[in-house]
Amino acid sequence: MADLPDPMTPADCDLRDFQFMPLDIVRLFGSEFHAVASDAAWRAGVTLWLKSFHQVPAASIPNDDLQLTRLAELGRDVKTWLKIKKQALHGWIECGDGRLYHPVVAEKANEAWQRKSIQRERSKKGNAARWGAGTHPAHESGSRKSVGEDAANVLQGANESQKDSQKECLNDSFKGSQRESFKDSLRDSQRDSFKDRKGQGQGQRQRQGQEEELKKDGDGGKFGADKSQKPPSAAGAAASPQPRGSRLDAGWELPKSWGDWALAEFPDWTPDTARLEAAKFADYWHAKAGKDGAKLDWLATWRNWCRNARPSVCAVTTNRQEALEIRNRAVADSWLREKAMVTA
Repeated sequence: MADLPDPMTPADCDLRDFQFMPLDIVRLFGSEFHAVASDAAWRAGVTLWLKSFHQVPAASIPNDDLQLTRLAELGRDVKTWLKIKKQALHGWIECGDGRLYHPVVAEKANEAWQRKSIQRERSKKGNAARWGAGTHPAHESGSRKSVGEDAANVLQGANESQKDSQKECLNDSFKGSQRESFKDSLRDSQRDSFKDRKGQGQGQRQRQGQEEELKKDGDGGKFGADKSQKPPSAAGAAASPQPRGSRLDAGWELPKSWGDWALAEFPDWTPDTARLEAAKFADYWHAKAGKDGAKLDWLATWRNWCRNARPSVCAVTTNRQEALEIRNRAVADSWLREKAMVTA
């Protein structure tokens, strides 16, 4: 076998841990193999390409018809294999180790093997720097270093400019992916930090507004003291920066400031109207079950209640006025009758 060419990939070229094999689509459909091969030969030939990528050495297949029948997914049908063998093995070359090699598959395998060897060396140096382990000079000149050299030597016959451009593209894409990944993680961390600060700021403003409202209300007054708004403790604010809702106190009475707001907002309301709505407000929320009965801001809830109840309250107020007028007329009529009886 002295006149046969050398193997096209290193003897230890093992790519079985590579799940994907590069396939040049334009090169395939523009090849002579695609033009002349029958359907069965085309399927068998492409299958051998793919299977050879996971052979050792990669890009090679055994020069044995029975094994090739199995690799071509023809089972034990050697007869069919012999019919399509010539077309299916188009481009395969027998080398000095007695195996068949395909130049195009070997080119892709050598590129993958060189990348794998470079990555091994980088990992080895990184582990040594991380764990403080030295590198023995004999190991540096050993098999792992020679793996990259063997693959580089096999690629000497390839187009140098194409190889350099592929390496630069690989490095750029690798660096670009690292840079994009770093930017994405940085943006995510900044966005999460902004959300946390925003939520804490909103919670602090909410608590400050409630404390100021409590100071304005005071105790007593025309509508009673405010029992629902309680200033949170410093320990509670530190433990739970996000405000949580609470239920209306069982003994809740309408605070003076709340009633004054309702009278100022709705001029046609009377203090009795505000007390009536407060009673309806308390009964409704005390009877409300589940999480819907808890509110973050009871003052805002009271304001919305008054706005929604205003039309019906106006109607009630008008009816009460009419009732008072009817009662006054009845009292006046009764007084006139009694006066007439006394005069007679």
